[in-house]
Amino acid sequence: MFLSAAMRGAGAISGERDKDTWISLMGTPMSAEEMLIGKWWGCVLSLRRAFLVLLIVWAVGLALGAVNPLMLPVMLLLTAVYVSAFSWVGLFFSLTARNTLVASVRGFFGPSFAPAGTGHC
Repeated sequence: MFLSAAMRGAGAISGERDKDTWISLMGTPMSAEEMLIGKWWGCVLSLRRAFLVLLIVWAVGLALGAVNPLMLPVMLLLTAVYVSAFSWVGLFFSLTARNTLVASVRGFFGPSFAPAGTGHC
């Protein structure tokens, strides 16, 4: 689900440039911030079905006693944070790449690597 958010973000802006619709989008009265937030919402909301499946899995886990009810808000918060972060990473790669292919490759492999010195694998 997180990778899907990053890949969707990776094609959001570079896809507009590839289809030559970026110039007409820039001609609208929207600010750059409004455009980026709109693209971000598109990345997040494109995962509606995945969120629904995840909620069903959590509900079954709660019903069977496999999920601690106290951890459900924590899991919801962490899921929201990770989806948001992966979407922003994908949008960053889309903004800085010269075409959608480069942005997609960066979006696929970029979130996989932690920065050096963070102690993560």
